[in-house]
Amino acid sequence: MAEALSNLSDFFSFLQDATGVVGDKAEFALHGLTRDDDGALTYSRVKFTDTETLDLTTRDGFAFGGMEDIINGHDTYGEYYNNYNTGDDTYVWDQQLTTKDVRIGTVAIKDPGVSLVASAANKNNPSDDFIVTWVNCDIGQLDTISFDVTGYVQTADLTAGGLYTADGLIALIDPPYKDTGTHAKIALTNSLANGKYSVTAVAVTDVGNQYGRLPNINFINGGTQETPAQITLNMAYMVQVFNFTGVVYVARTNSNKQLRQPTVNIIKTLGETGQNPTTKVSLNGDDLTYWLEKDIIFGDTVTLTAFSPTLNRTENLVNGSDYDVMFEAGSNKSRRIQLTGTYIPYSDDVFQLNVTHPAAITEYNNKYKKQSQIRFDNNKLYYYIDADGMLVARYAENYDYAVGPQ
Repeated sequence: MAEALSNLSDFFSFLQDATGVVGDKAEFALHGLTRDDDGALTYSRVKFTDTETLDLTTRDGFAFGGMEDIINGHDTYGEYYNNYNTGDDTYVWDQQLTTKDVRIGTVAIKDPGVSLVASAANKNNPSDDFIVTWVNCDIGQLDTISFDVTGYVQTADLTAGGLYTADGLIALIDPPYKDTGTHAKIALTNSLANGKYSVTAVAVTDVGNQYGRLPNINFINGGTQETPAQITLNMAYMVQVFNFTGVVYVARTNSNKQLRQPTVNIIKTLGETGQNPTTKVSLNGDDLTYWLEKDIIFGDTVTLTAFSPTLNRTENLVNGSDYDVMFEAGSNKSRRIQLTGTYIPYSDDVFQLNVTHPAAITEYNNKYKKQSQIRFDNNKLYYYIDADGMLVARYAENYDYAVGPQ
């Protein structure tokens, strides 16, 4: 070695001829293994014209637990140590995700509202008094819309008192349209005049509920009903259930992300109007789910951004608060990430996912395992364990860390 070191220029010339690489002498290093009295092997490296040295251990303990740990080359999560940041206990990986169209899954009634008195034309089908508008939605593939209205008897007006031969006339309102509802009730005031009884006042004593249309009134008692009384029921209707068939997509063309939120409005346009119902839109979970190339581990630091080439704009998704990592049952890792729906991608958005992964918990110093199966300088010097268990050093060859030496 002393003779070789006294002729460094010849040695560098040899390397250049062998590898085709010309570089600063500081890029060349001497690698060696020494064995102590107890038989332990220690690897070290020193550059020819630099003071840098390399240690694989610290006072905290060894980097490897044995030869099998060196041969294996990856941590307990299956990640290669070479993916770790140099001199750090973490590795970072990222992935581009192509965004997808998002469908509306369901439309729920958040507040049924109150809309007074159906129109004369739709007393038996009060839902026809309403219209539905879809805002920030693509309804080109929407098929049918249906919703259930349920109501109660708000007030009753006496139109004609009728003539009856006896006192005690009673008015019965038809049973509710829905089986789960309760009957509305009204009280009549009967008065005698010229030997005949008639209704002179009416009052609602129980509004009932679950009426899907205007109920009928039946009169009993009161002797002979020579002229029927006429009472008008004033109904207040609410929208309880909303359904649709077909497919509705969330519009992705508006450059303002706040305007890419879908809204469904149910508006009463006929009859006497009151407070319209309000809705809550839920998006399709499959459209908000993205599958990853690698596992996200519990405790990873994850960031997600959306970049639009058309708008030349990057949206930072609030340091990841706009998504949920869906961990599998009984596992601390997952390859599934799901947006919550507060960000609907622009038409050409691309998601950039970045994951910083802490090292697997181990009794060894993970950050020094970066040196496992890795070349040390620009001459492509690397070492590996061959099939015969020999430690092999090789110059100027490519190495694929997934499959071994090429």
